[in-house]
Amino acid sequence: MRPQKIFVASTLVSCVAGIALTLASLFPETLFSCLSALISAALFYFVARSSESVARDYFFGGLVFSFLSFYWLPDTIILFGGLSWGLAYAVFCLFSATSALQFLLVGYLYRRLNQTHLSSLYLGLPIAWLAAELVVPRLFPWAIGHALIAIPSLSALGEFIGVPLLSALLVWLGVLLCECVLQLRERGRVPVRMIAAISVALVLAYGVGSAANARIADKLASADKVDVALVQGNLDVFEKNNIASLSSNIERYRFLSRHAVEQGAAIVFWPETVMNDWLPISLGEIAGTRFDPLRGIGAPLLYGGLSFEHRSPEEVERIVKNYPSMGEHPYRRMLESMRYNSAIGVSAQGERLGLYHKQVLMPFGETIPFSDTFPWLKTVLPFTGDFSRGTIYSPVTFPEVKTTTGDYTKVSMGVLICYEDLIPSLSREYVARGAHLLVNLTNDAWYGDTAAPHQHHLLAQWRAIESRRYMLRVTNTGLTAVVDPYGTTTQKLGLFGEGVLLEKVALLEGETIYSRLGDIPAWLIVVAGLVLSLRMRPARTGEG
Repeated sequence: MRPQKIFVASTLVSCVAGIALTLASLFPETLFSCLSALISAALFYFVARSSESVARDYFFGGLVFSFLSFYWLPDTIILFGGLSWGLAYAVFCLFSATSALQFLLVGYLYRRLNQTHLSSLYLGLPIAWLAAELVVPRLFPWAIGHALIAIPSLSALGEFIGVPLLSALLVWLGVLLCECVLQLRERGRVPVRMIAAISVALVLAYGVGSAANARIADKLASADKVDVALVQGNLDVFEKNNIASLSSNIERYRFLSRHAVEQGAAIVFWPETVMNDWLPISLGEIAGTRFDPLRGIGAPLLYGGLSFEHRSPEEVERIVKNYPSMGEHPYRRMLESMRYNSAIGVSAQGERLGLYHKQVLMPFGETIPFSDTFPWLKTVLPFTGDFSRGTIYSPVTFPEVKTTTGDYTKVSMGVLICYEDLIPSLSREYVARGAHLLVNLTNDAWYGDTAAPHQHHLLAQWRAIESRRYMLRVTNTGLTAVVDPYGTTTQKLGLFGEGVLLEKVALLEGETIYSRLGDIPAWLIVVAGLVLSLRMRPARTGEG
């Protein structure tokens, strides 16, 4: 009976740890989120110390976390991908199971690493967690380190080490916390050395982060600033895609934009795919055409729209030759052009100044996985979106924008469409190419009134910290927000409301350590830990 009791107890504690991690993800930007994440790390460590099957128990904890944190996913799949209720929930179960593999890997690696001298420093679980966050691909890459956004002097370390190493730090603190409690219970005395280690680590991290924030404050004080307007028109999913409403939808955005320019906005931003009329990429002068979004707005505009370019006849014939069944399918006509989810920059006079095509497309909503390799898949799901992946990496640049002092300056913007603000490498590429701002154009209406828009915003905030840039998030139904280089949300519009955010934003330059190196230091630590697990003899036989 004893092994059965151990199984039940350890699995139950792992599930409680998954619930604590869920609470951390559902209440972002709060100290409660930080505390929940810390407790979760401590509980997972307790399981690792007592369980005879750590990987199995961690898998159950990961299942609980995925099911509860991403509860909104089935409805989104139904609405966004057009799947049936049963198929949507089947996909959700598959998603949860594959997401839980991250936790299973943590448990397996911990068993290996804890048999080395790393165990004496309690680094087995932090390095295992770090490795799993780096290795396992995740559709929604929520990390335990994201909870630290509520403590600016700790989250500031993101400009040096990024989120994965912050996750390892938070897990390590949870491990030490658990050890303190267990040693106090088992030995009846406070582990002074361990408490000292926690205190020193926190003081050092806090000090480095505070110094980094002070340096950014100096840069903000001397940087050029421009007035920007972020427009949220609040078009629901059906209204936005209703052909009969396209003109009135755009007019709503124009009306709000004119009012913003009257209040001093020097640049106006609209969210993803506001313009649902297909723009030919070859068209450079938009003013006076039916594709013109401005119509007297009076300021340069960056907006989300749809665009296309024709494929050559030879390329179309090559596709049809390789997949003859497509030659007789109505889809052949669609092969004649490549369609993009785009961001278009236009001057106040209607001249196209920049163009960006979304690179990371959402499966089943914007593309069919593997359809580039097997185009015949498009005949199986003909109603799924068929966007092409963009290949433009340069920022969208407005050459002359009026600053708050009345001068004119160049403004370069790294544009991220929808999900792309969750991918650090894209933001790093933009910073390396001279972007002064990061701009995310999004339509989160698919998520409804759930936790998803808040979770999306939390993950995006870290791009501001990592690059030390302002992040402007312009959404159709919320959350539209301005995030400063500290990662703090300075202004936001709530869900399903119409409005405009006006903000002065600083144009910053230069690269951070994380912008230059990315996750290379994290990978080196993981590799070193794995090498130790293969080469070193066990430090001890127990699981403590």
